[in-house]
Amino acid sequence: MNKRLFIGLIVFLLSVGLVATSAFARGGNTTNAIPITVIYTVGSSGSTVEKTTFSWTEVPWLYFELPAGAGTRNIVTQSWWNDPNNIQRGYITQNEADNTIKVWQSLGSTKWNSIKKQGQWTILAQYDTTSSKTTGQGKTSFIVNGPPPPPPPVIPEPVSSVLFLVGGTILGIRYWKRKISS
Repeated sequence: MNKRLFIGLIVFLLSVGLVATSAFARGGNTTNAIPITVIYTVGSSGSTVEKTTFSWTEVPWLYFELPAGAGTRNIVTQSWWNDPNNIQRGYITQNEADNTIKVWQSLGSTKWNSIKKQGQWTILAQYDTTSSKTTGQGKTSFIVNGPPPPPPPVIPEPVSSVLFLVGGTILGIRYWKRKISS
């Protein structure tokens, strides 16, 4: 009797294990890849106006939209910022709020001002949603114009120069007359 009970228990445990394995396999770790198609740089957070060239004093922002079917919960977005020499200079990762479709990312003025270089930059962005097991990437680039040229040297205007010379001459003549009369 103990032998039958033992064999029944083993059959039961194997059945539960088989059912559990097949149930988890359906949910699996399969991931749907849906690329980011709307991706470009903008001038500020909240803007959707594309901007491809930035002056030395401007801070670029990355804007991208999650594609339809990407999922709307448990979203992680990332971006890698590569300088004109293709060296990674910045990395951003964010956990987005549920139902996010539009994403803005920036290195911020402090970080940007410490790494900016003249030339063409490249940004690779990626999203992952665990709720619908989707992921995708997109790529964009922008140009940074170099620092402005130094200001020209200050040259006094001609009238100021003439007045300075006239005043200096008058003071010189007075000093010379005093010296002679003493």
